[in-house]
Amino acid sequence: MNDYVLEARAINKSYVLGSSRIEVFSKLYVRFEEGLFITIQGASGSGKTTLLQLLGGLEKPDKGIILFRGQNISQFSSKTLARWRAETVGFVFQSYYLLPELSALENVDLPALILGKGDRKKATELLEAVGLEKRIHHRPNELSGGEQQRVAIARALRNDPSIILADEPTGNLDEETGKQIVNLLLSIQKEKNKTLILVTHEKEIACLGDKQLLLSNGKLTEIQSNISN
Repeated sequence: MNDYVLEARAINKSYVLGSSRIEVFSKLYVRFEEGLFITIQGASGSGKTTLLQLLGGLEKPDKGIILFRGQNISQFSSKTLARWRAETVGFVFQSYYLLPELSALENVDLPALILGKGDRKKATELLEAVGLEKRIHHRPNELSGGEQQRVAIARALRNDPSIILADEPTGNLDEETGKQIVNLLLSIQKEKNKTLILVTHEKEIACLGDKQLLLSNGKLTEIQSNISN
């Protein structure tokens, strides 16, 4: 049995900027074990967000493959990939990306509606789990930043994904609210045995990871492991 929930093998990724081509990754290899909390640090522009987008199927590599439990998602059709992403991956971004015209409840249930599995009861339970039982019918502009991020976390969990990809989820929050959000993600990860891959520039948050990776010059290096052998 494959112990790795996600693998990137020999990944090349570049972007065209004006008349130049910017290489982000060249033959990048990385593996992520099932059920761990993994943090990724790196300088601005090092490719952290691009890496998460590749792992979550939002971007395709120029070369190389992305594997989910040994299955090559790089070969999926657009339709198959979209369904895999909706069922398997929960995204939490620095910007909350909530639809302003929808209530918290409607935003949370949206991923399930896309799959034809809408269920307001389950969405309500998730909002209760993140401490927003009294804010269910409020729209994003009626919520604080921390509350909006909690809605975004509940939305990410709506289809019970095995993987949570969090890109600077505390970046727009004050220090205390940021700690609350990280603690919430950690409690969910441990309770539900999710694989949580979190990008952060904050060393205090990064140190909480079971494994801590540093992205530099297109390469990932393990700088710390908190796993007992």
